[in-house]
Amino acid sequence: MGIKKMDKETFVSEALKAQHKLVEADPGYQFKTWTEEDEKLGAVISQVRDVVAASVPTTRPFNLFIEDWETALITNKNNGIYPRRIYDKYVVGMFFFDDDDTNHFKIIDLQFNRRQWRVTSAPLELDEETGEVTLVMDGESDLEDYEINEILHEMILACKLNKGFAFITSRPEPRRV
Repeated sequence: MGIKKMDKETFVSEALKAQHKLVEADPGYQFKTWTEEDEKLGAVISQVRDVVAASVPTTRPFNLFIEDWETALITNKNNGIYPRRIYDKYVVGMFFFDDDDTNHFKIIDLQFNRRQWRVTSAPLELDEETGEVTLVMDGESDLEDYEINEILHEMILACKLNKGFAFITSRPEPRRV
């Protein structure tokens, strides 16, 4: 018998002994069971969970332009903010369609080269009939880098695989104070 099995059996054995002591000390002791009050509480929790789930937005806004905060970050490798903000905007769940290659791509990472951050993408195969998407990659040679610019934004907008995004195409007017 291994040590883990012995420890588990010892733990279970100790728990059973503790329960027997409770029953011996108070013959009227009842183990906790699910009551009507618990049932009511469970119903309230379910209602609250449903309300919270309904209030969570199903789409994520995506600004199809270089935002003010991006301008300095895209060309600065050592800025500690990069990875999180740019990654969240461009990599998380994002696809694009390059009509030059007539290929769909999934953005999988960011890479700093040619003095700026660029998206690294992998080609996809899209079955038009079933809508099934397959990553087509034999190795790193299949990965392609694209600049973060207006052309990338147009390719993101052209891709029908992007689900759950609300695309914002025009820059908001500056606030006047």
